[in-house]
Amino acid sequence: MNHGITRIIITDIINGSGAWRFKEAAAKQPAANGLYRTIFERLDMPLLPGELQLRVAKDEFEAGYDHYLGIDVIFTFANEQESTLQEKFLTYRESTVTVEYYQNPLTGEQGDWFKMKPDYYFVGYDRIQKNNFQEWILLNWPLTRQVTNQGQIPWEVKSNTRDGARANFKYVPFSIVPPECVVHGKWSGREHIGVEKRDLKVLEKVQYERRAEQMMLFEKDIIPTVANYGDYRSRTAKRRVSYGRKS
Repeated sequence: MNHGITRIIITDIINGSGAWRFKEAAAKQPAANGLYRTIFERLDMPLLPGELQLRVAKDEFEAGYDHYLGIDVIFTFANEQESTLQEKFLTYRESTVTVEYYQNPLTGEQGDWFKMKPDYYFVGYDRIQKNNFQEWILLNWPLTRQVTNQGQIPWEVKSNTRDGARANFKYVPFSIVPPECVVHGKWSGREHIGVEKRDLKVLEKVQYERRAEQMMLFEKDIIPTVANYGDYRSRTAKRRVSYGRKS
């Protein structure tokens, strides 16, 4: 059985001052799943039904999607083609695309800017801390990399000083990203699809409905299907495996 959204969950316990970020991100995942379904419906490329949380230890092969390729989510569309995504959930007031640059500038340890290879990159803002997104952008990441290398995006660099973090990051305002890189977005009171701008009424209605569906699943403890790496067969076998519910 294929699933429209496969989310890679690293099971190793995260400790330290920044551990709260992982808990906060997990709380926003149902809203993100609903939003992804909304976005791709709006683009006439719906996802398959069903969701899978693929639980992997850091040293397992599948974890390489996250650690080495910068991939958090695998999408499977109605035609059974797959695409990949990295996501970032933020809370501050600026609407910027941010990407980790150096994990440690002092040692030259590189971050996602150099390594991540997803098809899409999502940045969503939940400024009111309600596990919902008020503004977001979904980028065609290969095209964004291309126009970046052509000097068309004026990225800036800033240090992350919260929780004693060492990393710095690249950032650019949503409004400056070339429209051809924007798969979908919502900011400045408009829906953005490439160069097209639309009124928000239809989008917000569908977004509300999809988010409500996701939150109802979690409130009723009907969680997405869970699988361990050992149960997860090769994609060439089209994942024809029956996974049980988490107890």
